[in-house]
Amino acid sequence: MKRILPALSFALGAALYFVFVRRFFFLCDDAFISFRYAEHFADGIGLVWNAAERVEGYTNFLWVVLMSLVMRAGLSPEYWSNAIGIGCGAALLFLVSRRMFEGEREDEDVARLSPAVIALLFLAPTLAASRSFAAWSTGGLATMPFALLIYLATERFLAERRRGGAFSFGSPLLLAAAALTRPDGILFAALLAGVFLVDVARRRRTILSFALWCAPLVVLVGAHFLWRHSYYGYWLPNTFYAKVNGFYPAQSMQYFRLFHADYLIGWFLPFLLLPSLLVRSARAGIYTLFVLAYGAYLFYIGGDHFEFRFLVFLFPYLYWLFFRGIAVAAQALPAKLATGAAAVLALLLFGTTLYGTVRGETSRENTGVANLGVAKQYAERRISEGKLLRENIERGALPEDAVICVIGAGAVPYYTKWETIDFHGINDERVAHMKLGARGMIAHEKRAPVEYLVRRGVEIFDAVNLLIYPDPGVTARPLPAGSVGRWRSVRLGDDAYLNFLSFLNDEEFADRFGNDHSVKR
Repeated sequence: MKRILPALSFALGAALYFVFVRRFFFLCDDAFISFRYAEHFADGIGLVWNAAERVEGYTNFLWVVLMSLVMRAGLSPEYWSNAIGIGCGAALLFLVSRRMFEGEREDEDVARLSPAVIALLFLAPTLAASRSFAAWSTGGLATMPFALLIYLATERFLAERRRGGAFSFGSPLLLAAAALTRPDGILFAALLAGVFLVDVARRRRTILSFALWCAPLVVLVGAHFLWRHSYYGYWLPNTFYAKVNGFYPAQSMQYFRLFHADYLIGWFLPFLLLPSLLVRSARAGIYTLFVLAYGAYLFYIGGDHFEFRFLVFLFPYLYWLFFRGIAVAAQALPAKLATGAAAVLALLLFGTTLYGTVRGETSRENTGVANLGVAKQYAERRISEGKLLRENIERGALPEDAVICVIGAGAVPYYTKWETIDFHGINDERVAHMKLGARGMIAHEKRAPVEYLVRRGVEIFDAVNLLIYPDPGVTARPLPAGSVGRWRSVRLGDDAYLNFLSFLNDEEFADRFGNDHSVKR
């Protein structure tokens, strides 16, 4: 039973996982930011957005390096980024299933199917039933590799803690890898360091063992900080300055409200703290610390533009606490009712998660949070635009050395290879360090001034986040609010026109792009 039950849990979880991965599979436009850096690195240009322009518009150093190795091997990052992400998601489900009973009185509880065992059997299937877990195993981003590294580090930390001894290098090395994959890893490392210090204070472990534990983490992450400062001139990634603009409670409330609206997660919050308060295991305490601390961080910054991507990092801990809390609550009932109550409540949590997935996302209108369907459609359109532009560059219909400003920096810059100004500053030092005006859509609040675009020599301004049209009709419309320049149109084929704002005069435009097909107003 001790092996059969986890195997059954994983089997059901794996089946659901691959069904929903197939359904929600996509490649996020933001993934192409990493691909562009990776391509430049693989080509010997450096970890740069534009040649000879050092700016750190990525937050996933190891992921970019890995994608550059994929490219150097002649493989497709579009394929392998998702293949690796899906593999990491499957590995995480396997580990969750394998370790779900650790910390319980395993033989006794499993043999009699205790409430804890019954509830935790639903853990892997519930993770797999989540649209967010399956979708963000794809996307081409480092979401699931990071989640796996944090989980591995945490489980290794718990094992080292049980074993004792002075030398514990496994968890700090995994934490260092996580921190180099996403800066958020530093927060998780700091939380585990705090747990270690509590053990030192209680004389469970020594200060020497703590120093040895910290050493590889400090050396590796510290070396990366020093390299970043020497290479880019800043201690933090450019994305931090562009995206993180202080406390944003209104957006945070939207973000967490949508999470409840989709998965009815608020129903189960009463169970969240029961394991740490009543079971008092190290696992329950650390998992609770993760959920509360990282949840507070997300609340402070306003969540994320993409639905629940950052919450996925917490799913293994959040749902374990829910199921273990359900078991704790059920055990307060008479023995004859406890197991049945645990099964019913666990099934309800699984059911609400599955229902949230198959029902689809609730409305995201005016929330600043993009749902998965919108993110997928947008990326597919930008990929199509980028590839069409690349074809026209190669046949000489468009200049090889054009300068473009884009609203959405991803597939278009990656495929065109044009020098690109990022309108929202994620890949632009000048825009990222501008003073913030009014609050707006999270991660898209800063905007490049027109005079800056002119000074940078922008020829193509993707002012409405759409470049390819079936006709030049859009150029007859008034300029977007707050824009200057004039509409221009380049014919790329029978039903394809490149329509954009430009600051070039007629002579300059003709010299660079030929005839202007825009509709005169």
